[in-house]
Amino acid sequence: MAKIVADFRRKTAKALSVLQNEIGRRERELQVLTTEAARWQQVMGAPLPKKEVAERRPRAGRRARVDWSAVLSALPSAFTAHDAAETSGKPIVQARSQLSRWLKAKKVRRTKSGYQKT
Repeated sequence: MAKIVADFRRKTAKALSVLQNEIGRRERELQVLTTEAARWQQVMGAPLPKKEVAERRPRAGRRARVDWSAVLSALPSAFTAHDAAETSGKPIVQARSQLSRWLKAKKVRRTKSGYQKT
């Protein structure tokens, strides 16, 4: 049993050594290629690319929170959902959601042509 374990350890150590040698060889090759690419870019006058190492990009469309009380006070006494969306700068879907909350809180009421502040 001890001979089997010793043989296994010897073979795994050899395989690990071969893998580490291959990794080192490929890393050196990559370094040579990267240097060569940088030289070609300098010859062409192109800017060198920045390393892309998990840079966080700001999300598209992220805006500050809307103060819906300020939006309500900025609206005229009679308005539509479209007016609320334009005043808030948010999509019509979000404006309608807020209008629903205002209706529930009795801050506005529905009319035939839209909404009216109460």
